[in-house]
Amino acid sequence: MPEAYDVKVLGPLPEAVLTSLRHARIGVAEARTVLSTPRPDADRLASMVSRLSGLGLELSEVRRGPRHTEIEIRGLLGPSLQAALSDIADSMARWRCVLLLRLPARRLTEVLQALTDNGVHLIAIRAVPPILAPAGW
Repeated sequence: MPEAYDVKVLGPLPEAVLTSLRHARIGVAEARTVLSTPRPDADRLASMVSRLSGLGLELSEVRRGPRHTEIEIRGLLGPSLQAALSDIADSMARWRCVLLLRLPARRLTEVLQALTDNGVHLIAIRAVPPILAPAGW
């Protein structure tokens, strides 16, 4: 049986979950910022994408809905970039982080229950080879 598991989840994590993870190692595997804007026409969308790229931001996805368009950017935007983009986005409040939790095997069931009970989206679970598991787990 593996000594540890890596669990990838979509964050951020609720406070109730964080308290149950007191012995887990938590790392950010990747982070993204989602800009939401009223649905622009094709020319305005192209201009927005060009502006974001010009700032050196890496776009990972554009989703066009009936009323809003969401532009997903790799990484978290700091206050300066948020302020610089405030004229094109009506919301930057949605942060998406893929967190990597390394758990001792004996706590896997308990932690998975806490994650699902608190509405955390599970992405993947992988057994860690014994040679890579922290000593004493």
